[in-house]
Order: sequence, then C-alpha cells, then structure tokens
Amino acid sequence: MLIGHSSTNVIVPALYPVPFDVMKDLAPVAQLPNNPFLLVGRIAIPAKDLKELVTWIKANPDKVSAATPGANTFRGAAKCVDSQGTA
Repeated sequence: MLIGHSSTNVIVPALYPVPFDVMKDLAPVAQLPNNPFLLVGRIAIPAKDLKELVTWIKANPDKVSAATPGANTFRGAAKCVDSQGTA
C-alpha cells in the first residue's frame, strides 16, 4: 500500500529512478481527502477576487513576490509554467 501525493507518485518517478513502474505496478484504490490550495495576500492589495488580483499584479509587477515549497511540487511546477507564460 502506498499513500502519496502527486509529488511522490508522479513527479519523483519522472525525475529519478524508483524501484517500481508507476503505471504497471500501482493501481488506484481510493482517493483520500484533497488538500485545499489557498491564495492569500496582504489586506492592502486592492483585489477582491482572482481576476482583480491578476489585473493588479500585471499593473504592479515590481510590488509582487511569490514563493513555493520547491520545484518538485505541484505548486512549484505551476509557478514554473506560469513564469514561462504558457499557462
């Protein structure tokens, strides 16, 4: 039995050798509760929803910073794709 996340079951086997074939040796049994993603910011940012936030960020790129828990995570991969302008 293996309990994991996309980083352990998808990203790691794509980047590093593992002692099993993800597609042949594993089969889904059940989906456990999903982890919700939160988007938080300072109260001073004049955005009430995601569309307003994107508009504000595009108008104020010098006032924005971002962080991820790492490149080999879903959030890290999404940030890399977004920074390349392909998302």
